[in-house]
Amino acid sequence: MKRMIAGVLLLIGLGAGTMFAEDGWRDRRDIRRDEARIVHDRRELRRDLYYGTTRAHGMNERSCGASIGI
Repeated sequence: MKRMIAGVLLLIGLGAGTMFAEDGWRDRRDIRRDEARIVHDRRELRRDLYYGTTRAHGMNERSCGASIGI
């Protein structure tokens, strides 16, 4: 009886372990989203600088931390 209970608990434990395993998909998704946002921001910055909209350039520098010397 003790072996049967131990076996069932072992199977439940192994099943729960695979349920909580992380495959890294979420990390890759987050990196792709961040890269897409960076590309979008660079495109906007390039466009604003081309048309002479310096206000957007200053806002982007402040949001990137350039105003505090990073």
